Amino acid sequence: GASRKAVAAVISLLSMAAAKTNGLKPGQTAPASGQYQTIGPKGGKGNEVTVSKGEKMPPTPKPNSTYILVDPSDNKSGKT
Repeated sequence: GASRKAVAAVISLLSMAAAKTNGLKPGQTAPASGQYQTIGPKGGKGNEVTVSKGEKMPPTPKPNSTYILVDPSDNKSGKT
């Protein structure tokens, strides 16, 4: 009945919130240097971009997409 629908709605809201906290939106500052992959609104994986720590994330190809860090760069050693 109605309670099942309410529970499903809460679960979907929580999973959407979790996805938003893990992903970076365009214009947000990159927390680390490395390769970021575009994740579409339905979870599809898009292209990768290289962003340095402190730079703003570039616009995504599709609206409501986010970025996740897939390959961090280690710049502390001085080697590239």
